[in-house]
Amino acid sequence: MNTTFFEKASNLSKDFSWKDIFSDVFKPHTREDRSRLMLKGMGNHVPSPAQMLRQWQKPWLFLWAGAIGLAIALISMFLWNSGAVYSIPAMMLVLFIVPAFVVPLAVLIFFWEMDMTGSSSILDTLMMMLVGGILSIAATGIFHAFVTLPFTDQAYISGPLPEEIAKFLVVWLLLSRKKFKYGVQGILVGGAVGVGFSAIESAYYAWMNFMQKLDVVAAENAFEGMLSAMFGGDGSGITLATQAMTDTILNRGILAIGGHVLWAALYGGALGLLKYKGKLSLKSLVDPLVIMTFSGAFLLHTVWNFSGVAFLGILPEGVVLFLMKLDAYYVKYILLIVLGWLLLLFIMRKCIRQMVAVEGFYNRQPEGTGYGGAAAARPAGALAGNRAILTVRATGQLNHGKIYELSAGGSLIFGRDPQRANVAFPPDTKGVSGLHCEIKIKDGIPVLIDRNSTYGTFFSNGSRLEPNVPYKIKGHVKFYLARPENQFDIQV
Repeated sequence: MNTTFFEKASNLSKDFSWKDIFSDVFKPHTREDRSRLMLKGMGNHVPSPAQMLRQWQKPWLFLWAGAIGLAIALISMFLWNSGAVYSIPAMMLVLFIVPAFVVPLAVLIFFWEMDMTGSSSILDTLMMMLVGGILSIAATGIFHAFVTLPFTDQAYISGPLPEEIAKFLVVWLLLSRKKFKYGVQGILVGGAVGVGFSAIESAYYAWMNFMQKLDVVAAENAFEGMLSAMFGGDGSGITLATQAMTDTILNRGILAIGGHVLWAALYGGALGLLKYKGKLSLKSLVDPLVIMTFSGAFLLHTVWNFSGVAFLGILPEGVVLFLMKLDAYYVKYILLIVLGWLLLLFIMRKCIRQMVAVEGFYNRQPEGTGYGGAAAARPAGALAGNRAILTVRATGQLNHGKIYELSAGGSLIFGRDPQRANVAFPPDTKGVSGLHCEIKIKDGIPVLIDRNSTYGTFFSNGSRLEPNVPYKIKGHVKFYLARPENQFDIQV
């Protein structure tokens, strides 16, 4: 188990970054490591929740899969450009499909390796990619056919909006399966849909640019004219077409690392985090994290498609030329890729913290501070021989004025269920769950943990605690249960 890695993740360490995730990429891996990874998600090779993190390997396969795929794509393109395989029309199929899949598929394998639940095999993932890609492309076509947007003349908006909505709906549909209930699974599902969409779209654009550049000799018969242009005459048609195809494949293939596969993974992760609480519902659409990730994906997509030419006649010519240079030198795309992956890191950290909390829940040992036997909360002044580490004062409507103390080895569990909570409230208390939250000592440090409450535990600034994630308590901290009226003050 990667103890140091998960400790950083769960404690929100500033050192937790992509460097920590990719630290095993170039380390040697045994045949057993490779076999165990390829069997992931198959038959009996699905770990229990208590064993998920112990059996998880840091990602490394994605790099080698991408390198092999890139080598195959480059060899294919070299052979085609050299003219050595013009007489093999089937080679066109390889050129349109393989390069379009290489980069996004490598990213998808990375997402698959990051799925710590181990519930999806590589075959399941590839099937999701195929089905998700086809469904999202079809949904986009239906959207364009039956929905008229008021800004259809603005391609940088009329393209991203229906495409992101289509992918979002397909991600929602696939995540509705019972096997998916964690954030890391949402990232995988979103990535699979994004890869399928990206690869199909890239192959389509490569084909269209290839066909448009062909020197059609016989206009009356497009197919015969294409063959004549490809294999007959002076070869000018095939030269121009090959150049157009190569440019499209290289541009879209390499830049795919920051395209659809990333954008769909963002809101896929957000939906997966919500799925932990049960089924997705219409309320999920107004969740702040879902709104943020979808809006972020849409804005990234919009700016990606945007061109400085749109400002001709609006901004000074010098400014327009500068914006066009940003496109030409790929500065804009590099910045968007970096920004998108930083946003994904934000989501992935939440997902990994969720997995640490789940693993900790299933590995909880029966003890006096456990769920089944919480140590009784003591009033201030009791048991003076055992010094209190912190005190909690009820300053809101719930148990107003009461003071509770926490000493080493104990815990304060808040809720309506007197069988499990030692800071108990009346059964009809609105907004408070049977088991709502807990204050305990973890590694010598007081922490506040929301126990998957329905309406949440919040700090006084309105920040909601992630379920089952320990938050360190230092000094004077205020928090409330569901509503600000249910406030408590902690003094360490």
